[in-house]
This record gives sequence, structure tokens and C-alpha cells, in this order.
Amino acid sequence: MALWLGRIGMVSLFWVWAAGVICAQPVADIRPQLKALTEQQRAELFNYFRHLRVQVADQAQHAYEQLTEPQKRRVIDLLDFYRRSGQEELLARVVWSPDTLVLGDMVEGTVRIDSFRVTNVGEYPYRIESTWATCDCAVVYAPDYPIMPGTSAVLRVEFKSHGKLGQSHPVVVVFDNSEPNKRHILYVKAHISARKKVLFPWDN
Repeated sequence: MALWLGRIGMVSLFWVWAAGVICAQPVADIRPQLKALTEQQRAELFNYFRHLRVQVADQAQHAYEQLTEPQKRRVIDLLDFYRRSGQEELLARVVWSPDTLVLGDMVEGTVRIDSFRVTNVGEYPYRIESTWATCDCAVVYAPDYPIMPGTSAVLRVEFKSHGKLGQSHPVVVVFDNSEPNKRHILYVKAHISARKKVLFPWDN
């Protein structure tokens, strides 16, 4: 009896081991599993790839293969730009529209969001390195990717009127790779009026 039970136990252990081996077998395509990962899990997975000395850049190849032919040509142009920019200064030509945001009248304490549009009219990719505003009332959100020739992008500005009264004219400086001096100056104009105080019947 004990021998028979022992054999059953051994068989059970074998099937548990076999199931584990089957589940652990590699698959040809892990993309379905990747879709189910959280951002943190995905980051941990890529860190594990690096630990295994796997070139994580291979995912860029996969992304490239999914692009249309015109998009692929732009990626090739961008890679060529990266290669050449290490050897020579390649300045882009861009046009901003408008160069001044006129926000008009605002009540103190309100927030208004507007945007500048930049169009690359040159032959080289346009890259915004950083932005700076003369007033903390203007928060700038710039595109963090290269703007290819013939395309446009939006630079968003969030204007906060808290603690401001009267005319406000913050200046936004965009540091980039554009000709002639690798920067552009943009303007924001607003007029802030005081918030009206609510009067109650019991107020004197």
C-alpha cells in the first residue's frame, strides 16, 4: 500500500514538473503578453533585458517595421541628421504662427491655455532643446520629439493669472537648433482685472 501511494506521489510530482516545463517554454511572439503589462512592469522587463545584455534598441526596429513608407523615409532622414550633426552644425528654418499670444481680458485667479504653432520650412529636423519664461505665470509645454521638414507641431502655454493685476507681458525663449542664432523669442499678452468681491446683505 505504501509503495502504491509512493508511486502515485511520484507520478503527481512528475506532472507538476512537466506542467511547469511546458508553461516555461519560450514562445515566438511575446507581444500579446506585453500588452497586458503595466508601465512599471514593462520598465522592469526592459531592465531585465539589459541585465541579460540584450539590446533593447531592437524594439525600435520592430516599431520601424510598422511604419508607412513615407514615415520610414523620415526616420532614415532623422538618423542621417543625427549622424551628420555630430560632425557639423545643421540649422533648421522654422516659422512661428503666431509669435504673440493675445489672451485678452482675464479675471485674477483664472487660467488660460493657448498655443504657438511652429512649422519646419527648412531641410533639417527641428529640435527644441529647452524653454524659459520670464514669469512663473507662464508654463510652457514643448514637443519632445524632432519636427521633420514640412511638418508642424504645437508649443502649448498655460497662463496663470493668480496674484497678477493689470497688464502682463511674459516672454518665452525657445532654445533650439534654428537659424540664425539657435533661439526664438515668443510673447504672451494679457490684461488681468481684479476679482469682484461678493457683497452680502449683512456687509456694511
